[in-house]
Amino acid sequence: MRVLGFKTFFLIFFSKNFYFSFTINDLKFNEVYFMFNRAFKKFLVKKPSKNELYPYLYSIAFKELGKPKKEIKAEPIKCKFCGAVFIDIELIKEDSEKGPHYICEYCGTVNTVDKSKIKEKFPNDIDFILTDVLLKKTKNKEKITKVDITEGDLYISVIDISGSMSGAKIKAVKKSLIQTLKDFKINSPTTKYILIAFESSVYYYLRHDKEVTNFSGDLLFSLEGMKSQLKKLMKKDKFLGSIGEFADGWIKKVESLRSMDMTALGPALYFGIVSFEFFNISGRITLLTDGLANQGIGNLSGTSAGAEKFYESMANLCNQYKIIVDVVGVTASGDNNEIGLQTLGKLTDRTGGQLYLISSEEMEAIFSELRQTSYIGKDVKVRIILPPAIGIKNITGAFSSKGAYKESEINLGAITEDRELFLELDSAKELNENEEIPVQLQVEYLDKKGRKRM
Repeated sequence: MRVLGFKTFFLIFFSKNFYFSFTINDLKFNEVYFMFNRAFKKFLVKKPSKNELYPYLYSIAFKELGKPKKEIKAEPIKCKFCGAVFIDIELIKEDSEKGPHYICEYCGTVNTVDKSKIKEKFPNDIDFILTDVLLKKTKNKEKITKVDITEGDLYISVIDISGSMSGAKIKAVKKSLIQTLKDFKINSPTTKYILIAFESSVYYYLRHDKEVTNFSGDLLFSLEGMKSQLKKLMKKDKFLGSIGEFADGWIKKVESLRSMDMTALGPALYFGIVSFEFFNISGRITLLTDGLANQGIGNLSGTSAGAEKFYESMANLCNQYKIIVDVVGVTASGDNNEIGLQTLGKLTDRTGGQLYLISSEEMEAIFSELRQTSYIGKDVKVRIILPPAIGIKNITGAFSSKGAYKESEINLGAITEDRELFLELDSAKELNENEEIPVQLQVEYLDKKGRKRM
C-alpha cells in the first residue's frame, strides 16, 4: 500500500483569486502547471460567474507508483476513526493518563500509539509491504505439458464467431489472434492459454490437442449450472500447457474457426472468468465481439437493467480473481451495436483493461498495442483521507468511483503508468489565504512480483 501525504507531495494553497503553489517531489513548476491545467480543462464545463469560486482540482498520476522509495515491511499505524496512516513521530505526545498518543490531523481523533513501532519520521511518500510474495516452487523443473499450476499468467481469448461476425470481421480477428500467439511464443512462453469461442453455443478449448466441449441450451441462462458443468469438465482434465510449447497447435485451432449462428456472449465470458477460479491463477481475458449479444444470460439486445447488472457483477468477479479484461469491439456500417459495446465497457473500467471500438482494418494494430501494454499494479484500491470540512465533489477516471465519497474505497483493478484520476474538492468553509490543507492518498496494490503494498 502506498501512502502519499499531499502536504509535501501536492500542496494546494487557496485564496479568493484562486492562486496555486505546488511541490511535487522534484517536478518543475511548468510540468506541474501542465498537469493541473489538464485536470482543470477536464472538469471545467462552464465558465463560473464572478461570485462563484473555481472548483479545487488536482490530478493523481500513478506513474510514480513503481519507482523506488523507502520501504517498510510492516502494517502501518492507522487512525482508529478515519484510517489515515500515521507517519510523523513529532506528533506523538506524552500524557500520564492517556500514555503516548497523537491527535489525527485529518479527523481530530485521539489515538494511543506504541512508540517502539515508529522510531523515525517517515517521508511523505512511502511503501508499506503488507505481504511478501508467495512463490510456488518445485525442487525439480517439471515438463510444462502436464502441470496443474505453473508459473506464468493465464491468457484467455473469448471470440465471437456468430453470424454478425462473418466475412472481414472474423478474418481480421483470426489473423490478429494468430499473431498474438506467435508473439507470446517468443516473448512470454510460460503463459498458459485457453480459447473460448461463442455463437448460440459456447465452445470451450482447454487445450489444442483436446476435443472441444460444447455448452448450449437452457444451461446458458444459469450461472450455477454453467459453473457446475465446467467443474465436472475440470475433474476429468485440468492440465494446461504453455503457449511456448503449444502455440503451433493453437494457431491451427484458431484457423479452423468459422462464423455461425446467434451470440451467447454473456455465458462465454462467464466460462472464461470461472476458469481463473478453478486454476487459482491470475491473468487476462481479451473479449472480441461486435456486441450484438442475443443468446443466454447477459443478453444485450435492446435495453435491459438485468444485462447491466450482469456485466457489473462479472466485473466485480474479475477483480476478485485479479483478472484484467480487454474488450475489442468490432464495428461496421449499420451494426447498431453502440449500446452493447458501451455496456461491455464496464468490464474494462472496473478491471483496468482497455476498450477499443474499431473496424476490421484496425484489428492488427490494436492487438499489437494490447500485447505491449504493461501494468505496474493489480487489484488497486485507492482511499483519499480529508479533513471534515473538505469533501470530494467529483472523481473522474474510474467507473467504480461513481458515488464514492470521503474515506470510501475506489477499486481500479489493474493500472498502467499513464493512468490518472482527477478530483474535484469542495470546502464547507471559506479558506484563508495560504491555508494548508492536509490530504492523504492511500494506494493498496499488488506489484509486479506479487507483493501486496500500501
